[in-house]
Amino acid sequence: MKINSKWLEVPHFHGRYYLDKKGNIYSVRKSKFNTLIIRRKKQIYTDYLGKKYTYLKDKQTDKSRRFNISQYLASLSDS
Repeated sequence: MKINSKWLEVPHFHGRYYLDKKGNIYSVRKSKFNTLIIRRKKQIYTDYLGKKYTYLKDKQTDKSRRFNISQYLASLSDS
């Protein structure tokens, strides 16, 4: 699997996560053989307002942060 040119890079995570227009998130890692390992993130939650979010791990601070998928996609369509 390759990184699709239509995927958007998730901000503030330094190229570790990509997002498609449907709201699916893909994590991207390099293997020890210098090839890309791309996995679809399956832990996507919906809050009581119907907005989608997930928790992503920041490589620099080594902590998980909440990323609002619906809010980010809505901000892209506004601009």
